[in-house]
Parts: sequence; structure tokens; C-alpha cells
Amino acid sequence: MLITKLNLVALAIAGSVTVAALADETAAIDVDANATYEPSCYVYASDDEDGVLVTAWADAGLSGSYRFVATQRTGGGGGFDIVQEGDFNASGENSELLSDMIMDVDAQFSVRLKTWNQAGEISCDWQNRI
Repeated sequence: MLITKLNLVALAIAGSVTVAALADETAAIDVDANATYEPSCYVYASDDEDGVLVTAWADAGLSGSYRFVATQRTGGGGGFDIVQEGDFNASGENSELLSDMIMDVDAQFSVRLKTWNQAGEISCDWQNRI
């Protein structure tokens, strides 16, 4: 089973973040050691018997609202969005599952996860092609 973890880190100040996806391994994250970061959110993509299971998570300590969008490209230049959104409170010691969806195995798609804190400020905004 292929499992890829994509860490989503909201930058509180400008910093350098490089994500390098590794086949059959967890994604490697190179983060500027001098930067200050807010709590993070992340996405897992894993093979499932029905397709690719994509799950969106918020780290413990985050609360507010989220919007998770998967854009699947179809033949002929078309495509469609799957949107899931709502409120969450990851107040415990563990990350909280925000959303999950199954994508077609052979599909090309991108995901975007955005979270806002209780004051309405963006706490995580990230997108990537999977």
C-alpha cells in the first residue's frame, strides 16, 4: 500500500519550505529552522480498494473552520471540484480528521486545504497536485 503524508505548514513569517514526495515513503519536509510556524494541518493519500483515499487532518490545538477542495481533471481539458467544509475543534492530544474522499485510481487531481482560526484568520493554506 502506498501511503504519502503531505505536511501542510502555515508560515507565520516568511520562510523556506520544500516538499519532496518520495515513492512508498512519507514525504520529506525541509523547513527553515529560523522560521516561526503556527500549528499545521496535513493530507494523507493512500491506495484503497475503491481508489485513492484522501484524508485531511488538523493537528491538535487547532480549532476553527476548514475548506478542503479536490479538483479532478478529466479527459478533454475538463474537470470538477469536490468541496467539503465545516467547523472543527482539535482540542485533544491527537490530530483530528477533517475530511475524507475517494478519488479514481487513474485520476489526476490536486487538493487544497485551508483552515481559519476562531478569529477568522488563516491558520493553514496549502495546495498540491497528487
